[in-house]
Amino acid sequence: MPDHAVILLPSHIGSKYLLTKLLNGQTPCFNWLSNGHVGVFSDLELEKFMEEENVHDLKILTKNSAQNLATMSSGERKKAFLAYLLSRSFEAMILVNPFDNLDKSSRQFFTEEFTRLSLDLNIVQIVNRTDDTLPFIKDF
Repeated sequence: MPDHAVILLPSHIGSKYLLTKLLNGQTPCFNWLSNGHVGVFSDLELEKFMEEENVHDLKILTKNSAQNLATMSSGERKKAFLAYLLSRSFEAMILVNPFDNLDKSSRQFFTEEFTRLSLDLNIVQIVNRTDDTLPFIKDF
């Protein structure tokens, strides 16, 4: 049975530093994340793909679409990013504020997708608002 946890960060503290520590095994409770089989669902990661499209005209997330990431809504971008991550094999996934800038229907979609993923993957969710905690996560 996979393990799940949420890390609540005050909004004035950025998640980049914590994410680096998590992935490098520098957080005792989460040192198992350093095994290299961890997907990261975050706006910072998504921005890297947007930059590749913009600077190098390299379409990774939208290779089967005429639309660029920059012209998509936040929900469409995140759906394309999640589809990309799901095409990979991970043992765990770190979700960094996954509901930021999403409308109600997109929030529902991602809640259902992450709940489905929670059956097979360890999930660590980093949030700034307790209301964004996924319903299956009980450990804070």
